[in-house]
Amino acid sequence: MPTKLDLEAQKMHWRSRLLDFGEDVLLEKRRKLRKTQLEISKNIGLNQSQISRLERGLTRPLDIPTIEAVCSAYKLSLKEKQEYFKLSLGIEL
Repeated sequence: MPTKLDLEAQKMHWRSRLLDFGEDVLLEKRRKLRKTQLEISKNIGLNQSQISRLERGLTRPLDIPTIEAVCSAYKLSLKEKQEYFKLSLGIEL
């Protein structure tokens, strides 16, 4: 049975991966697309501050339709999409 310390280490690892994904993938993809956070937010149906938090890895989409919209707006590859689903909901495609 995992200890409290083990669970905390897993949580910190997950949080670090989410932060990295936001900065290394979402932010870079948006820049390559030459879009603003506001443009992305209108495309997805979220507000700009939510997009900012997604790109900084401070939050994650909590439902499949929103994750799908994020993946589409940022034009994520299948591999990136699979990783984002796993980070966001803990499920594999």
